[in-house]
Amino acid sequence: MLTALVVLLFVGTARRYRAARAQQSLASTSAPALEVAPVAARDDARIAARALLARDVGQTYLDSMLSSTDSLVRRWPDRGGRPFRVAILEGGSPDYGVRMADDVREATSRWQAADVGLWFSFTGDSSDADIVFQWRESFALGNKAGETNLRWSNAGPVVRAYVVLATRNAGDSLFTDEALLGAAVHELGHAVGLPHSPDGADVMYPVTRVTVPSIRDRATVRLLYSLPPGPLRAPPPR
Repeated sequence: MLTALVVLLFVGTARRYRAARAQQSLASTSAPALEVAPVAARDDARIAARALLARDVGQTYLDSMLSSTDSLVRRWPDRGGRPFRVAILEGGSPDYGVRMADDVREATSRWQAADVGLWFSFTGDSSDADIVFQWRESFALGNKAGETNLRWSNAGPVVRAYVVLATRNAGDSLFTDEALLGAAVHELGHAVGLPHSPDGADVMYPVTRVTVPSIRDRATVRLLYSLPPGPLRAPPPR
């Protein structure tokens, strides 16, 4: 009787051991598939993004951003229809006037009217703003009228934009009202992620000549926000 019990215990233990080994083996063969899937998805997204860029070549100027960022798409995360919160810090230059704040409001209206999915609202709390505008008297370089600094995460999404507009050029001449409006429209384009355009007919041309977003400006915004933020270049193999 005792011998039979020992045999039964031995057989039961062996069966449990084989079942545990089988489960470990199954887990070890299944685990790599869970790691590979996201990589394949990212590769598919990169391929699709490069196809969009190739399709719109000549109709946009997004390539100038990608060449300067080593193929990193820098833009705001998808907002789901939420407007950008804009704060205006008045003053900052002896020449400042309330009409300059009006230029910023008009700039937001012109980008909204471009019908590219950009919406703006205003807040009096700069700490709660996505985009902050302020003024200074001049920059050290020629006719430079504005500067935009973007803050972004390492993965590509922009998290905040700071815009500084000048009231005078480096030669101490006041900018005209048209130039001040053009600078506000141009720098707001940078604030939403646009690079410079090589075409003088676009508001994103480095020396702004127009104050209304062009067809190419609008197409570039649409292309930028159809691409996923982050690198388009595939990472080197490990």
